[in-house]
Amino acid sequence: MIDSAAALLAAIRESPNELLPRLAFADWCEEHQQPERAAFIREQCAAAAGASPYDPQARQFQQSAALRLHAHSAEWYPQLSHATRSQLIHERGFPIAVRINPLVLPADLPILIQQTPLERLSIDCSQVEMPAIVEQILRRLSVMLQGSRLRTLELLNAGMNSRSLAPLLEISELVTLESLNLLRNHADSRFVDQLLASPRLPRLRQLDLESNSLTPEGIRQLLTRPSFAKLRAFHIPDQNIDHSTWMAMLESPHATELESLSLGPGLDSRCLIRWTQHDGLPALRHLDLAWNDIHDPAVIQLAESPRLRQLQSLSLWATPITEAAGQALARSRFADHLRLLDLSRTGIRDETILAMLSTGTWTNLRELRLERIPLQMQTLRHLAESNRLSPDCRLMVTTLHLSRAESQQVREWFDARQKLAESARIPAGLPHPD
Repeated sequence: MIDSAAALLAAIRESPNELLPRLAFADWCEEHQQPERAAFIREQCAAAAGASPYDPQARQFQQSAALRLHAHSAEWYPQLSHATRSQLIHERGFPIAVRINPLVLPADLPILIQQTPLERLSIDCSQVEMPAIVEQILRRLSVMLQGSRLRTLELLNAGMNSRSLAPLLEISELVTLESLNLLRNHADSRFVDQLLASPRLPRLRQLDLESNSLTPEGIRQLLTRPSFAKLRAFHIPDQNIDHSTWMAMLESPHATELESLSLGPGLDSRCLIRWTQHDGLPALRHLDLAWNDIHDPAVIQLAESPRLRQLQSLSLWATPITEAAGQALARSRFADHLRLLDLSRTGIRDETILAMLSTGTWTNLRELRLERIPLQMQTLRHLAESNRLSPDCRLMVTTLHLSRAESQQVREWFDARQKLAESARIPAGLPHPD
């Protein structure tokens, strides 16, 4: 890559949210006989400038850009393996994220770092049967990341223990990292303590530790550490959390800035009730209680509590609540700030949905998940045709309990809802990519 293009790419890295450096790169591509890449960058930038991704003009730009990418990605990234090219995620004309096999990492990652403003790196080890290979690659990651400005790193399905994960603490190139996901490893609380205290990770704000080796006692120890205060999101959805650990979280002076929590299983109704009565976790906006032992009385109390207004998203997926809790939520005057509600695989039924559609509380909702709930045809039609939900609200429903003809009818209702929503929107005035 010649110097002028490298300078433009550096400007994009320095100002990742600005469109002008990207459009300047598109001009450079056009001047250097790369018209398709120039058009691709302009189309994605035009789509990103829209008020909503559902605007017809924005969708047209997205579809056109997708066709160009499919036709020309091998031409634009000839040095990358096909497997890596197929996993690139582009935003505003450039790869922003990639999910990569560790076996091709040594060859492909330095090219990505040099030629793209990559921000999110996901290393999926599920196809690698020898953990020693992953550990060896991890020790070389510092060299591969030279010049990077990663904001998110995922090391998934590696099965690595705390000793094997220790090289992460020595990678100075992770100084810009904000989010770390260690799904299906064996990190313990001692390693997490070292991770949070590491001077090489000063910007770390989100930590995902699903399927690791934390114990309730270890989590309680973490909550006593001042370094825990840096976190804004802490996700441990399948680590055993007991009532004592939940109370330690509520009372910890180092958890006051937490905005997002995913916990359990192990929590019971007492934990949710205590949160409605306690002033702990004052910054909490996103609460995921999937698979926990939360029953109707706790959700009813939450529905009647002003603390519900604090939340923007609430997941009760696969909790044993019934219609009593569902209808309390549906009629709650404190639910007006919720933007995501997940009631999938619970015991709520049609009466809850009809109650929601009879109030004006849910106009801010942007996603309603009702998977594995056997709603009747008439309820599904009310959902599709109701003006009590925003046109931008994404509805996730189940039709497996219906006949093929009924499922087709439901799809037609929901397609009509989407088309009506698009036709009702005022065009966003997107800049034309040419």
